[in-house]
Amino acid sequence: MSFNMKDCLNNKLKQKINKNNKTLGEVEIFRTMSDCFKDIDSLNVESAFIIKETHQKINATYKSPALARAKITKEIADLMTIVICNNKIKNCIRISFMQAKWTGKKNAVPLKSFKGDYFQWELLHERPNDIEISNSGEAIHLPKNVFSKTSYKSISNFGVFYKDIYGEIDMLYAIPELISPTCIPDSKCKWEKTFIPLHYLAPCYLLENDFCSDPLHILCCPIRNISSAQNHKEIIYTHDINKYAEYMLDGFIGSPVTENKLLIESLILYVNQLKKHTEEEQDPENKKADLKVLEVLLGSLDGLRADNKSETDRNESKCSGIVPTMIINITNHKVKTEE
Repeated sequence: MSFNMKDCLNNKLKQKINKNNKTLGEVEIFRTMSDCFKDIDSLNVESAFIIKETHQKINATYKSPALARAKITKEIADLMTIVICNNKIKNCIRISFMQAKWTGKKNAVPLKSFKGDYFQWELLHERPNDIEISNSGEAIHLPKNVFSKTSYKSISNFGVFYKDIYGEIDMLYAIPELISPTCIPDSKCKWEKTFIPLHYLAPCYLLENDFCSDPLHILCCPIRNISSAQNHKEIIYTHDINKYAEYMLDGFIGSPVTENKLLIESLILYVNQLKKHTEEEQDPENKKADLKVLEVLLGSLDGLRADNKSETDRNESKCSGIVPTMIINITNHKVKTEE
């Protein structure tokens, strides 16, 4: 992908600071990153995607293991991404939820730690199967098993924005398993601002050219195999925001929605509502581009629904002694490693 996310993010932020005399915060940064994604001509990169801000709009209530399963309510994440994979696999759609953080200081790579909310980390790390979801201003109704009905860890992740040694903003992306809070909440632990070191990631920056060939460095390999039989993979970390954008659009971040039939139905309803609202827009240029993306997404979602129905019919045929005639071929694909 030729699009430079890092340049776009920094240029847009500088314009906002100069125009409005703003101070940077994580909300302003992740909103600007979303704007940069909108600058990508999704049809040219053979991908279609929706990036929606869920910050303070969709909350999740779950039972906290750290508090004897007392109920805790947190926002589900800051950003939700829905992407049609740019990897030639039919009807490949992935969804992910990112919690953004901002260190605010210049860091020499590697970024060693950041401050965050323990319970936000716990929600994304534990991925409970019975979360209660409440909406405020968002039309999507996510199923309560949106996190748990998948074997893909990258469905929930962190995006930690930081300044590199040149003062440019970059981002570390990591799944919650690679992050370790310093304390479990109690009377002595400030859980809302706990110090979160990246224990597993610290040595990985020096190994990014050849780490995957060395079995001793397996924790540093950003590629996680989900199923060797189907060659399904996910990217679990990168400290390069350009690589994050590339991996996301290529369909290697997040969970395939095929793993959750309820989620497919929720997304079909949601995208249809977005399409209806877009059709009412006044700007003809934006309207045409947005409608094209939504129609592509709807087509793929409808294809997944049809595939699920065919699979159900085939299973029922087996049970009744009827030999199915349809064969579904799974196409293998390869992941690019970081260079």
